[in-house]
Amino acid sequence: MNQIADLFSKELGDDDKIEEARLKLLEDPENAGEALASMFQNDEMKDILHDPIKWRESVKKGQGMLLGNQDAAGIGEL
Repeated sequence: MNQIADLFSKELGDDDKIEEARLKLLEDPENAGEALASMFQNDEMKDILHDPIKWRESVKKGQGMLLGNQDAAGIGEL
């Protein structure tokens, strides 16, 4: 799990990288691989992907969950 969390931190370590990943997924969901691309087939996930703020918050929440942070939803909030 720590290796996955490290990968997330490296690849999605700041807001610019998170947005870059979102734009790549919008361009071609297959960039994420077949398994992850299939996640973006439902309306809720499409809504998150099309909203930069929801996307960033979801990514940060997921990062926090991987790291075992109970307050993951608060990451990056002012």
